Amino acid sequence: AGTHGKTTTTGIISHLLYSHGIKFKAFVGGIMKGYNSNYIYTGDDYVVVEADEYDRSFLNLSPDYAVITSIESDHLDIYGDFDSLIKSFELFSLKVKKTLVAEEQVKIKRNYTFSITNEADYRASNITLINKGISFDLKTPDNFFTNVYVKIIGMHNLKNVLSALSVIDQIKEIEIKEAVVTRRDIPITLCVSYWSKNFPANGINIIIVIIVGINNAAASWLGRLKYWFNIVTWKKWSAVTNVDIEKKENDKI
Repeated sequence: AGTHGKTTTTGIISHLLYSHGIKFKAFVGGIMKGYNSNYIYTGDDYVVVEADEYDRSFLNLSPDYAVITSIESDHLDIYGDFDSLIKSFELFSLKVKKTLVAEEQVKIKRNYTFSITNEADYRASNITLINKGISFDLKTPDNFFTNVYVKIIGMHNLKNVLSALSVIDQIKEIEIKEAVVTRRDIPITLCVSYWSKNFPANGINIIIVIIVGINNAAASWLGRLKYWFNIVTWKKWSAVTNVDIEKKENDKI
């Protein structure tokens, strides 16, 4: 729901399946670096789809596996109020045939949870910023991995990695150990925007940098900031970064 990792999570799942030779097709809500497309096709064993609650279209799906990254007060022009939005997600949970994974704070019926802050079935702990990335320990329902390293920006992307790994673990086509032991390059696209304003009398130059995922809501907020602060010069560019997942050889499993 909202702008909380749907495209990134779908891209990570698709990339891991592709990297391990799984036959699948994927429809992702953004262009993935390395694929130059939002579509991947290697076969018909699985279909990976990024779904959205807008106009209740996700209720047309009956997936075997699903992950809910968050639920927030979005698309209220469709739902009217937050309670109606929650009921729609509850209906979706009933349509999942095998396993539904959800962020721990999403309080609907689910089979497994994930979190980077609270106790959950899939939990990232001992989180450390290191070498332009994040190192963490990973707990799953059946295993525990230490010193998993991901080259990402922000705790929100750590949640995306964790949500993707939880689904990969449930599908069982890839051993979770293999997903974290081997280094992988996972495409994440970021929109980096900044503005600067000089105040010559005070000798002050203010620079604001905003890093967000590329989506319509982000573009809308950037436009509002430009209006509110009367920003004349606004520079924006897209920066693509990779997420590198690796597990050091001497780490315990």
